[in-house]
Amino acid sequence: MMFFDPEVVLSLFEKDLQEKIRPLITGPNRKSFDATFELGICTSCKKAASVPVIKIMDDTGNNSVYKPTCSCGNEFKIYDTNSFDGKAAVPCPLCKSTLNIETLGLWD
Repeated sequence: MMFFDPEVVLSLFEKDLQEKIRPLITGPNRKSFDATFELGICTSCKKAASVPVIKIMDDTGNNSVYKPTCSCGNEFKIYDTNSFDGKAAVPCPLCKSTLNIETLGLWD
């Protein structure tokens, strides 16, 4: 799912990230952005979660990516489910077997 209202996007993030993101996506000098929820697996505790991710494009066309950290304080590895073409396999963070991801439908 993609979000376009800057205030809705900001509400997805904790205060520290809101402060970094707000001047980039609001006001007269706002940048183009794409905000989605992606599959994230913590690199440390192995928690799997739906993680808000925002990509903000600068004037040269390069993207800066902002995402929260896990509740344990470590980074999430993000799996871009939009690039899966409807099906994908991701290794289970605990047992290493395959997690199959399949798009069953879309809504808007």
